[in-house]
Amino acid sequence: MQLEQRARSFAIAAHARVEHVCRYTGEPYIVHPARVVELLRSVQHTECMRAAVWLQDTIRDTGVKPETLERLFGAEVAEMVVMISDVSHPEDGNRAQRKAIDREHLARATAPAKTVKLAQLIDLACTVFMHDRAFTPAFVREKAAWLEVLEGGDPLLWRQLRDLTPAMHPEMADKDADWRRNCPFARRSPLRRYDVAVGRGIREGSSNQDTAAAG
Repeated sequence: MQLEQRARSFAIAAHARVEHVCRYTGEPYIVHPARVVELLRSVQHTECMRAAVWLQDTIRDTGVKPETLERLFGAEVAEMVVMISDVSHPEDGNRAQRKAIDREHLARATAPAKTVKLAQLIDLACTVFMHDRAFTPAFVREKAAWLEVLEGGDPLLWRQLRDLTPAMHPEMADKDADWRRNCPFARRSPLRRYDVAVGRGIREGSSNQDTAAAG
């Protein structure tokens, strides 16, 4: 089994074990990294980066140890997951203080890790806008701070995250038509639904052969 496939299968099992679901939709959490992988495929990347996307929240949310990731997927993947994982804790202060700690940690990340984080934040930005308009203004402010430390990641994704700000601004909250033209999550990637049982992206209109190859 290839590296990405092993990482995907591991992540599916890890998140399912703790019944981790998406905050706003209640979907199995694995649909989030599935979308992020699709964003990552739009720019230059490596299989290690795709593996890190699948494993991105296993340390924080499922209790997996970095040593376990290194043993199963190699040092490069494990280090990348550590770089993109939040390191703050509730006792570190309020949200602003915790996010400052996380940004300081991320500022030291490699360019590939920053590229992965950019894709992750693009998907998160679109999700927040579509499901939590009340939090959107605060998220826009946080995103501006993230952009400062993510220079060095893929420039296309960096600009894409930056350019989401006008669409997410409260004054534009009702302009859904414009938002849907500009937001990669609202447009949706070719990934229309996610078969969690087998860990396979089902592409709309794809043949059975294409589906099998995707798995």
